[in-house]
Amino acid sequence: MTASREVGFRLDPVLVGRAAAVESLDAAVATVRAGRSVAVEVCGEAGLGKTRILRELARRAADAGLLVRTGRATQYEQGVPFGLFAEMVEAADGGPDDAASSVPAAVRRMLTRTPAPGAALLLDDVHWADSASLELTEHLLGSPPPVPVLLAVAFRSACPPARLVNAIARLGPAATLIDLPPLDAASLDVLLVGVPRRRRELILRASLGNPLYIKALSRLDDDELDSLARLAHRHDPVDADRLAGSRRSVLAGLAAEITAQQPPVQRVAHIAAVVGDHTTIDLVRHVAGLPMSMVTAAVDQLGRLGLLDADGGRLRYRHPLMRAAAYAR
Repeated sequence: MTASREVGFRLDPVLVGRAAAVESLDAAVATVRAGRSVAVEVCGEAGLGKTRILRELARRAADAGLLVRTGRATQYEQGVPFGLFAEMVEAADGGPDDAASSVPAAVRRMLTRTPAPGAALLLDDVHWADSASLELTEHLLGSPPPVPVLLAVAFRSACPPARLVNAIARLGPAATLIDLPPLDAASLDVLLVGVPRRRRELILRASLGNPLYIKALSRLDDDELDSLARLAHRHDPVDADRLAGSRRSVLAGLAAEITAQQPPVQRVAHIAAVVGDHTTIDLVRHVAGLPMSMVTAAVDQLGRLGLLDADGGRLRYRHPLMRAAAYAR
């Protein structure tokens, strides 16, 4: 078996291959500096670098003199009104009054008091946002404050917040859309300088160009990469026992998002991985011994996480490495 050679990334794995996205960020910042508000929509699958793109936007906006405020939704606070804006309101003026109804006023007050050239509101993981946060974001898009504002939202393409997508679409040229694709071979040639070509090709094929998986896969040896590369382009069963035995720490890291879920979601994820691609919800329910309502809720959650595709009642992991991680846990 070929020894593994973990890749030492010489460049940011997310910004490599993102020249067009960075140009869009610069154009959005320039628009605000010119006195006009603009919206930026960043979408893509889990691991493609949406959060890193927002961090880059924050850096460039701050360098341009904009007031930068950030917010991030989490799946565990979907029942907390205005959770997406809580941190930025607290940072602005020590927090709003006790009533949640004061948050919209606090956000608008913060923006209205922003000095020239304007502000940048960067909202991450809005696919997890509570309904009140989505409503406030939609309002800010449709009725921006008198000062120029760059309002950026990032979400997983598997679960776009329809009301925000529609609100941004209505802005026409005042909106910038960044749909992050997987990295291509040319990007990996830049990113993995010094890595033999065959190994670069294996990493690309096995990762499907996802930066998150590229870094994890760099810890696997060539034989394991070759196995995953073949599996990534078919839907055969994953040799998870072999992978788990030799690289359990890699799989455990990738499975962290699954292990953070409630037990029924973890159980459904594991069963779907064991039974195999294109299994049915009915079969998973039978094996799990759970009510159908609980199974469908778990499948919906795994879909929102970007792990499972459900098509006509059949389930398939979106990446064989995640299936191996769910199998091995």
